[in-house]
Amino acid sequence: MKHVPVLLEETISLLDQPGIKTVVDATVGGGGHAEALLSRFGRIDRLLGIDRDAQAVQRAGDRLARFGSRVTMVKASFAEIGEVLDRMGIGMVDAVLMDLGVSSFQLEDAARGFSFMKDGPLDMRMDKDQKTTAAHMVNGLSEQELASIFFEYGEERHSRRIARAILRQREQAPIQTTLELAKTVAAVSPRGGSKIHPATRVFQALRIAVNGEIEKLRPSIEGAVARLNPGGRIAVITFHSLEDRIVKNTFADLAGRCVCPRSAPVCVCGAKGVVSILTKKPLAPSDEEVGANPRARSAKLRAAEKLAA
Repeated sequence: MKHVPVLLEETISLLDQPGIKTVVDATVGGGGHAEALLSRFGRIDRLLGIDRDAQAVQRAGDRLARFGSRVTMVKASFAEIGEVLDRMGIGMVDAVLMDLGVSSFQLEDAARGFSFMKDGPLDMRMDKDQKTTAAHMVNGLSEQELASIFFEYGEERHSRRIARAILRQREQAPIQTTLELAKTVAAVSPRGGSKIHPATRVFQALRIAVNGEIEKLRPSIEGAVARLNPGGRIAVITFHSLEDRIVKNTFADLAGRCVCPRSAPVCVCGAKGVVSILTKKPLAPSDEEVGANPRARSAKLRAAEKLAA
């Protein structure tokens, strides 16, 4: 199995700039985007690959080994970009990439518990050193807490009904596996002719909650932009409307969007832009890409460029 990077050509095009030498792939995953960047741009003399999944770090490191000293791999969260750069003695960089999707390797490995297509432990941790798993949440949170997670992070309309079903089920025995949870969700979810499995949104929401993905996104983008050289670029690929909204709003604020109350007669906030937005609307995969890689269907790409001080 080989990880297929989404929106590859679009990402490469947005990050292509004459002065690109130092790049951070903050969610290196399968290493596909990093490999393409290093292959096409010989002027990149240092690529720092970051991922909080130790298996991803190892796998991407093997894939990128042929590039030798041009590549450095680090196990860390994308929220720790600043700290990692400081440890490596790197001041500023020319490009940052964040691909927020789950890799094919994670989905296909039943032991990781990300997918309801295979039976495995209800885990979903991207960082195996983290203590809290999906099983802890499913069996320990209240009905209201579970419903809120499913509704907010999964946009699940039947969140309360599903949360109640989970509590009824766990009164008999803890829900420990992916198939147990998927069956519990499916039993109370009306299909309505949808092609999407009824557990899809619940699994997505749990993964986001377990890994704290939403809370870390805005400060991670802000931290990355702070380390960009003037003219440097950041590209972010999302797979969830909530993630895309955060990226959109963060870029808008960094571009100097006025934050004064609408009732104010004139702007007094003094908002000053530090980036220029390169994508007025997010880029989406073509029909051809979705046909070849169905997992790309919900991907959206936004990018911005750091302005001179």
